[in-house]
Amino acid sequence: MKKSLLLFSLLVLLINQAIAQDTPSGKSSKPSAIKLQFPTEPGWNVLKEGQQLEFEVQAIGGTGTEFRYSIKQGKVDGMVFDSLGYFSWTPSYDFVDRLSKGRVLQVIFEARNEKDESASQVVDLKVEHVNRPPVVGELKPLYVRYNTQNT
Repeated sequence: MKKSLLLFSLLVLLINQAIAQDTPSGKSSKPSAIKLQFPTEPGWNVLKEGQQLEFEVQAIGGTGTEFRYSIKQGKVDGMVFDSLGYFSWTPSYDFVDRLSKGRVLQVIFEARNEKDESASQVVDLKVEHVNRPPVVGELKPLYVRYNTQNT
């Protein structure tokens, strides 16, 4: 009787240890996916022609620690996006058609770490048309003849 009770107790103890090793301890062993973080203020992606837009993109998650950033698609002239995640762009005054109120530009940002894990996100940049101030340049030379009708 004692031996069977002892064997039963030992069996229960072994089963409990096996179950405890199989169940997660609250911490996930699987790394989280990479996510890109953009500014959170409302209207951060809306700008006017001639107005500069600057922000920083940050990546979180993944198993790596060093991220390289790039624009995968949608880059236009004047956009600067360095490998550390700093973005800067000033749309020219002819970016939006003068008959339109605005234009939406879709840009795909990408982050990749040293372990070749990557994430990308589409961002809509809304550019509003403005009536730009007149530009005054130099006048062309004007020649006038004496005693003749000049036009």
